[in-house]
Amino acid sequence: MMKSFKIGEQAIGGVIQVNSRPRGVYQVKCIDYYTKQVVAWRFVYGLDELESYLEEVSTPYWADKMMSYITTNNKWKTILNEK
Repeated sequence: MMKSFKIGEQAIGGVIQVNSRPRGVYQVKCIDYYTKQVVAWRFVYGLDELESYLEEVSTPYWADKMMSYITTNNKWKTILNEK
């Protein structure tokens, strides 16, 4: 499952893309808003590390918004429960 969050100037590059992988592994990409090139990326393991990294590449406010979307959306819940 993949979700892109277009945040703007309050995040590195402006767009944060989160891909979920099996066993609680997430790939987070910071993509430039205009050129669509990847500025930074990282694999994170677990929701705690995901939230921490999202705070690094954006603000705590946006990290909380992204985490609440990931933990409350039905499609993401299915993936989270497959661990």
